[in-house]
Amino acid sequence: MNVLLIEPTKLYQQIVHEMLGNTGIKVDATSTGCKGFQLIKKNGYDFILVSKNLPDMTGIEFAQQVNNINNYFYSNSLVMLTADDINISLKEAQQAGYIEILPKDNFESLYNGLLQLAGQINRNKASKVLYIEDTKSVAQLTIALMEKIGLSVDHFLNGEQAMQSFDGNDYDLVISDIFIEGKLTGADIVEAIRKSGSKKSRTPILAISGQGDTDMRINVLRKGANDFITKPIQHEEFCARINNLIALKKLFDQVDEQQKKLFDLAMTDQLTGLYNRHSLTEMAPKYISDAKRHRFELSLLVIDLDHFKNINDSYGHATGDVVLSEIGRLLNQACRKEDFAARFGGEEFVMLLSHCNANHALEKAELIRQQVEALMPAEIKITASIGVASTGQDHNMKFNTLFEEADKAVYQAKHSGRNQVQHAKSNVAA
Repeated sequence: MNVLLIEPTKLYQQIVHEMLGNTGIKVDATSTGCKGFQLIKKNGYDFILVSKNLPDMTGIEFAQQVNNINNYFYSNSLVMLTADDINISLKEAQQAGYIEILPKDNFESLYNGLLQLAGQINRNKASKVLYIEDTKSVAQLTIALMEKIGLSVDHFLNGEQAMQSFDGNDYDLVISDIFIEGKLTGADIVEAIRKSGSKKSRTPILAISGQGDTDMRINVLRKGANDFITKPIQHEEFCARINNLIALKKLFDQVDEQQKKLFDLAMTDQLTGLYNRHSLTEMAPKYISDAKRHRFELSLLVIDLDHFKNINDSYGHATGDVVLSEIGRLLNQACRKEDFAARFGGEEFVMLLSHCNANHALEKAELIRQQVEALMPAEIKITASIGVASTGQDHNMKFNTLFEEADKAVYQAKHSGRNQVQHAKSNVAA
């Protein structure tokens, strides 16, 4: 992030340099408004920090002139620095085009304010906008404005092309003129996005029109637009609305991520990375129901590590955790996409194998037994006893019955010497 500081005091320039030195923000500094204009013409800046009082002009006068430089839109990047009462200066600064006013004499507030502005730029740089506008001159001007605040923009002249792009990409904001080329209007685009039924259906939408008809505006908002702005666009207002809508999208994304993490915590065994017993209770009936509905066979492996208590007693629980973690990784890799592996408790694991008959389940179980024996987690030889059961042609079998059969087979494997696979023979083809 590049910042221009226009401040007459060399000491204050140095303070701001040191304050932002470890944040990744590059600061160019000058002492007068005229020198500031020269740097703006030469370089690009994300924000311009302007002292309220300069030797050759006031900060207000600087803001009034800055938009005339090379057609750059710097009014949406202006931040005033003042030692005066902020509440007294705020209205005047906002009218001149400043987006923020920060105290010069409160370094903590200044530092936090600058970091918030940097965060906004960084958020925008990771944000993508779908923009639909059929007037090329307007589009060029608006795209330049959006790119100036760090946004990546995909522009289309008509709704049909825009919707194809929307279906194939993830956008943080959709901006559409209401009246555009093609069969789809801006209102149609709003309605189509909201009815798409996917997570993308809640993508924020900003509608734009050169007409200020109240009924039209109400109609677009009822169809699901988040906001509406009338042409000609006022730059500061446009950027403020964009930033608010993108911040809303990012907030929704954070909520989704937090919900996913909470779901993972509730459904996943943190040590092994497999599903936990609660997940098995939730998912097993669905697997049984699908097998019954579509009349395919379902098999279950119950995997019990042999003499695991001796590992904890001899090597300690930390080593035992390493063993369990490695077994979890092995079982996870052994799963097909349609399979389900869970830690049932302690050193016992289960695998639900969809579309898998008893014979194939036995082959799978034997392969896993061999892989466990060869694994040597923490340089310790581990073996496993595995019980196998299958629904066979009994499509009405309950999960509890299936589990009981596999559990009995595990008991038989342990009773017969461990490190082997046993099965419920009644379900194995001759």
